[in-house]
Amino acid sequence: MYVPHPKSFGIGVLLLALAPTFARAEQPPADRPVLDAKALSAKIDEHIRAKWAEKNVKPAPTATDAEYFRRLSLDLNGRIPTITQLKDFLDDDRPEKRRIWVEELMQGRDNQDLYINHFTNYWRQLIFSQATNQQAQFFGFNSDAFFRRQVKENTGYDAMVRELLTTQQGAAFYQANENRPENIASATSRLFLGIKLECAQCHDDKSGGSWLRTQFWEYAAFFANFTPQRGLQPQLPNGTGAAKIKIPDKDQVVEAKFLDGKEPVWRSGVAPQNILTEWMTSKDNPYFARAAVNRMWYYLLGTGLTDPVDHMANEDNPPSHPELLDELAFQFAAHGFDNKYLIRAITGSEAYRLTSAQNDESQEDPRLFARMGVKGMTPEQLFDSVLLAVGYRTEPGGNMNNRFNGFQQPNSPRGEFVNRFTNAADKRTERQTSILQALYLMNGKFLNDAIELKDGCLDRIASAGPSVPMSRRIEELYIITLSRKPNEKEMDKMLKYVENGGPAKDTRKALADIFWALLNSSEFILNH
Repeated sequence: MYVPHPKSFGIGVLLLALAPTFARAEQPPADRPVLDAKALSAKIDEHIRAKWAEKNVKPAPTATDAEYFRRLSLDLNGRIPTITQLKDFLDDDRPEKRRIWVEELMQGRDNQDLYINHFTNYWRQLIFSQATNQQAQFFGFNSDAFFRRQVKENTGYDAMVRELLTTQQGAAFYQANENRPENIASATSRLFLGIKLECAQCHDDKSGGSWLRTQFWEYAAFFANFTPQRGLQPQLPNGTGAAKIKIPDKDQVVEAKFLDGKEPVWRSGVAPQNILTEWMTSKDNPYFARAAVNRMWYYLLGTGLTDPVDHMANEDNPPSHPELLDELAFQFAAHGFDNKYLIRAITGSEAYRLTSAQNDESQEDPRLFARMGVKGMTPEQLFDSVLLAVGYRTEPGGNMNNRFNGFQQPNSPRGEFVNRFTNAADKRTERQTSILQALYLMNGKFLNDAIELKDGCLDRIASAGPSVPMSRRIEELYIITLSRKPNEKEMDKMLKYVENGGPAKDTRKALADIFWALLNSSEFILNH
């Protein structure tokens, strides 16, 4: 991969021109080196440890191999690991095995499709809601196919956003926002710049970064020249005149301007949103890269360096580690906005490898990253993990229940499950998400049917011959669901329950009860 020398980026020139209302990034040194993923992991550790020292924080211990690998599998493949995968990881004695297995889960023969499927879903859910997905299909846009291609080819994040905003491929994004300039402006600023701009739509806003109402409409003007009658195609400017829009309820017309206050250079025959997108996705725009790395950090650790992730320009919400955020953004841009590079760097850091259990009061603040945050599984992760645990047979390539053959079918078991939690994963660290999921699992027919699946895991374990001790069967249920063996106290309790046959005085039903309880436990439902 060609990586330009950092001196060519000109970031310092742009930063000096930023509007006072924008949260400023520090000017990077002219000779800042471009780091590989391992070196960036070390740089992350350096910044995090410095904050620990400043705040007298005692970090949590490193996660056990089993805890770490379950977390990594959920984050990169969208489901818990198989028993075979877990055993192979635990038996691996290579010093760099955690870094090696990140690569395996992204690009290994048995895992590449899972990685592609999972991040296809990640981007679709982030940019398109479930309703939007169906709407996009109606207008001839297959968002699954679009994002799957981006992930499979590891397209640079900047290129993906440009294609989404400037080609017919992504025209449904505009339709999803009703072709209304104010809606498109709000969505693009929030998603791609980390700026919650919509509060300035009707009045000068002091909650999202001191944005003026005129600034909102100057930004919205880039999206003003639409003619829906022409099939969502943007109307190109006839000359070099600026794109303009009238502010509602005011006798005022404003010209399009970038959010840093700079004037666009108009070009004949080039649509205004194309000019905006060039500015937005430029390596010289520190907010595009900063918003992207902050969102990925939030996804992997449960809390953003700036949190909430769409309040990055708010002076009252500074980043917890500003130098680290700048470093991540610089390196991400230097590496062509390579998402895999960013994942390698963050998952290779000490912060990602810590246990989630709090054993010291100094670890309480999640923005210090002194322990791993506990994240609620997404509905898709939960559904697919249950299917794996109960022994549902997958199609070639690991696709479950036709999960990625076209659009999500709302009447399928997976569609019905996911639709119950369409908006539940907005804040993954909120336990309420998992409570709702657990209630549905406990009271729904889905889980009972899954546990009793013919030739499934329970069938195999319950019908094992007398040579397989009951303790071994219980141990396997724990490994299948929680990716660990039961401790001594748990084993004693479960053994007594099975030996007594449970309420039904039936060994198989007692094993089914244990399986059901494990699948409904917070330890199973949460990613920790």
